[in-house]
Amino acid sequence: MNGAAGNSSTEPTPACLAIDSIPYMTQKISKIVIALFAIIVGLYPGIYFIKERTFGLLSSKSNELLANVLWNTAFYTHIILGGIALLIGWLQFNTKLRLRNISAHRTIGKIYIVAVLFS
Repeated sequence: MNGAAGNSSTEPTPACLAIDSIPYMTQKISKIVIALFAIIVGLYPGIYFIKERTFGLLSSKSNELLANVLWNTAFYTHIILGGIALLIGWLQFNTKLRLRNISAHRTIGKIYIVAVLFS
């Protein structure tokens, strides 16, 4: 010991540096990549509202199925709520949001749970 009061050999680390085996920049880049992919995939269902009904999954469906109101309701509910879940789900892993604004974190969590349950 060097005798200095309050001087410790280990510095406290932020919560985002909890995993010692992964460098900080790798964690940061990974979080950004995951967020970008979640946003891109979350926005993807919007194409079904822009393109004609001969796009993607709908191009392989019969005209009878595409005319079915129940199937259309289920399909569009699924892609809208699934997209919302993907758009906001990654925010739940944001430590700063959780620590600085717990009410927003909880609200996002509730919206996420409802979107996942009903999609």
